[in-house]
Amino acid sequence: MTLEILARRLARVGVCLRRFPRAQNGVAAVEFVLLIVPFLLIVFATIEIGVSFAARQVIANATETVARKLQTSGRIGGIQIKDAPVSVDALRNELCQQMQFMVASGCPNLSFNLGTYEGFGQVPTDTILDEEGKLTRTGITGTSGTSTINQLNVVYAWPVLTNILYLMQSPHAAGGTMPLFATLTWQNEPFPN
Repeated sequence: MTLEILARRLARVGVCLRRFPRAQNGVAAVEFVLLIVPFLLIVFATIEIGVSFAARQVIANATETVARKLQTSGRIGGIQIKDAPVSVDALRNELCQQMQFMVASGCPNLSFNLGTYEGFGQVPTDTILDEEGKLTRTGITGTSGTSTINQLNVVYAWPVLTNILYLMQSPHAAGGTMPLFATLTWQNEPFPN
């Protein structure tokens, strides 16, 4: 008796297994569910990387524009460098005006430093950022003037939303941000006193 029951059950399993490859009910829904999540992650990560490259270019252009103003006229935010040192607020406002359409109002994640050096050999090249992607020095060191050598470093902590690989592998991804960095070194023109 038990052998007959076992044989019948095996026969039913065999019939079900033969029907299984022919059953098409819900296949499209299952395939859609399996493929949509990785597809959307790839699409949104690609869009986010493209937007972050555009933001990085905006920050580089803002850095170059502000440095050009300092280099050629020595004037920023209505302040002539030879009359008074550049203030942190004036420099922040000038940088924010240059990149206002890409970043939050008031540039809350912006950090920068402006340094004056005796020669190009003293300009730092490898100790600008720390392990967390933040500037090692902030603010303004020294007063730039006519014919001085200066370096402007700008970092904006860009929020990362969908780029999971970056958040998992980057040491700079603290707080879900990616540092967008621009630096420029120049010698001021000998503008008139």
